Amino acid sequence: MSNRLLTMPRPTFPDSCKAFYAAAEAAGAIIHVECLWRRGIRGLYRKSVGEDELVTIAAYRGTSEPQSVLFVTTGLHGSELYMGSMLVNELMGAWDKRAPAHVGLLAVHGLNPWGSSHSHRNDENNVDPNRANWEAWKLRDGTLTKVATSPEYVELNPYINPRLPDLWRYTGCLKAVCEFWLLEAIRKWSLAEGKRKLKRVIGTGQGDYPQGVFYAGDGRPTRSAIALRRIVRRCLPKSAERVLLLDLHTGLGRAGEFSLISHFPKGGRENERMERMFGVGTIEATAADESIAVHSSGVIETLVADELAREHGALFLGLCVEIGTYKLLKSSWAVCARNAVGTYLYEDPECPYARESRAYMDEIFFPANRALRESVLERGREIFRKAIEGLAQCT
Repeated sequence: MSNRLLTMPRPTFPDSCKAFYAAAEAAGAIIHVECLWRRGIRGLYRKSVGEDELVTIAAYRGTSEPQSVLFVTTGLHGSELYMGSMLVNELMGAWDKRAPAHVGLLAVHGLNPWGSSHSHRNDENNVDPNRANWEAWKLRDGTLTKVATSPEYVELNPYINPRLPDLWRYTGCLKAVCEFWLLEAIRKWSLAEGKRKLKRVIGTGQGDYPQGVFYAGDGRPTRSAIALRRIVRRCLPKSAERVLLLDLHTGLGRAGEFSLISHFPKGGRENERMERMFGVGTIEATAADESIAVHSSGVIETLVADELAREHGALFLGLCVEIGTYKLLKSSWAVCARNAVGTYLYEDPECPYARESRAYMDEIFFPANRALRESVLERGREIFRKAIEGLAQCT
C-alpha cells in the first residue's frame, strides 16, 4: 500500500485523517475515534471520518492479549502531525512482517486536532498540550495549579510575543518582523549563550501569558489530555506487561535526523533499558541538560505513566522522538509568527499575514522536500525495528 502523505505537497488535517484511517482499515486494526471538539459525540466506533470533524483516532494492531505494546502518538503539537503520521501509516501496514505475535501496536493520530487543522502548535485555548500540568488531575480539592513563569520569560515577553499591530510600522514582512525580534531577544545576552538560553527559557513553558508562546494553561485538563486518558483506558490491552511510548514530534535537530529524548533521570533504570534497545549513547536525558529539548514537568509521558500505574501496573518506558527539519531560529520565528497572528488576526483567516504564517508552519514542520521525507521514512523504519526487537526481548 502506497504512503499517501509522502507524495502530498501540503496535506490538510482531513487528508491525514483519511490516510491514517485507510492504513488502519487495510491493516485490519481495531479503530477507535474520540471527538471532544464537537457536541454530542463521545468515543464512537465509526466507519468514516467527516471532512469537518476534529477527531483523535486510535488504532490497535495485534493479538488481544499481548505481553508488550508499542504505543505511538502523533500530533500533540498540532502543526507537527504530518511527519509522524506518515511514519505510523507505513508501520501499521508492515506490522505483521516486523513484529512477533506477543507485541502489539497502539497508534494514535491527531492528539491536538484543532491545532493540526489550523497549522497551530497549541490548542484552541492557546495551551501547549505538552507543557500543560498533567499532575493537576491528581488533585481532589478542586485547586488549580499552573506552571511557574521564569523571570527570564517575563523579561523576554515583549520580544517573543510582540504585539503585531505595533510592528507593521517597521515592516510589512512577517518573516522579517519575527526574525528581527527574536534576534533582539538573543542579543539581550551574549550571542554565544543567547540561543541556548532562549531555547531553555521559552521551552520550559509559562503560566502567566495566555496569549504567549508555550503557554501551559491554568491547570485545567486539556481536551488532548482527556482524549489520551480515554484511549489508554479503552484501547491499551490490560494484559500488557511492558509499554514503550514513542511520542513523535518535528522541528528540533538537524534535518532528517532523529533525537531520542528522555525525561527520566539520567542513569536511571528506564534510560538503561532504552539504551539497550536503541544503542549506547542514543538517549538524550533532559534532566541532565544534554538534550536538544528542555526539561519540562508537563510532558505526555507523565500522564501515560500515571494512567498505567493506576490501571495496568505495566513497566513503562517513554521517549519524545524529535525529527529535525530546519534550524532552531527558523522554527522559532515560525512558531512566534503563527502565535502572534492567531492572537491578533485570527478573526480574519484570509488576511495575508494569516496565510503567510500558515505557509511557514506547514513548511517548517512538514517540508515539501521529497528526498527529506524519504530519508525520514528510512530512519523511522530503523527506529521502529529497534523498538519492536527491544520490546520482544525486554525483561
